[in-house]
Amino acid sequence: MPASLPSAPRSAARWAASLVSTAVGLTGAALVRLVDADTALRLIHGTCALAHRIFELDVRLRDDNPGGYRRGSYVFIVLNQTSLLETFLLPWLAPVPYRIIVNIEYALMPIFGWSSVPLGARVIIRQWPAQAKRAIRRAIADLRRGDSYIISIEGRRSPDGALQPYKKGAVVMAIEAEATIVPVILRGARERLPFGAWRVQPGPVEVHLLPAIDTRGLTYDDRDALVARLRTLASTALRDARTDSP
Repeated sequence: MPASLPSAPRSAARWAASLVSTAVGLTGAALVRLVDADTALRLIHGTCALAHRIFELDVRLRDDNPGGYRRGSYVFIVLNQTSLLETFLLPWLAPVPYRIIVNIEYALMPIFGWSSVPLGARVIIRQWPAQAKRAIRRAIADLRRGDSYIISIEGRRSPDGALQPYKKGAVVMAIEAEATIVPVILRGARERLPFGAWRVQPGPVEVHLLPAIDTRGLTYDDRDALVARLRTLASTALRDARTDSP
């Protein structure tokens, strides 16, 4: 039986506690990252885990890559976005230090946006196409140097939980850098916090890292087929999850 929805005062208190702890944790991680990326990643993981406890989320990681991850060049491509809770899930899933790509509006957001830049984010100004292209080229150069990225292939949250149109940018980045793609599926986040809601219902959430995809030998002409492959993976994984639900 699902847990009951917390009262408005209790929910507000939980959000306040999570934002304070996140501000402290991410600020500390941003400072530490200047000298030690691995320690910074552990701080980020701990900050997210504390938020999970505050909201009473049972977050589980399912990883289909038992061989582990060597340092760098991975593109963790999130195949479905449905909930604001992913703010506390996506940083937690990374097994290696990572960067993200954010738009200028996000970068200006208190706490999450402000900390993203010193944590290595590449900022895109969509209203300035030339700048956006330069930022993407820098991200590809990062990957070629051995950095990793977490990127949403949809680019925004789905209001109803259905898959949104897939963008090609993340796939093109991975192909050009010959980086390994790790597809990511999130299950349960929307049930805990639907689009437009603010009270978090306690319960289970699963972060699923699907088998990695080697892009070596692929070219720009393979981008559409790879995007289609990722969408099929997402549709299958989400359909199987619905079938397995009691």
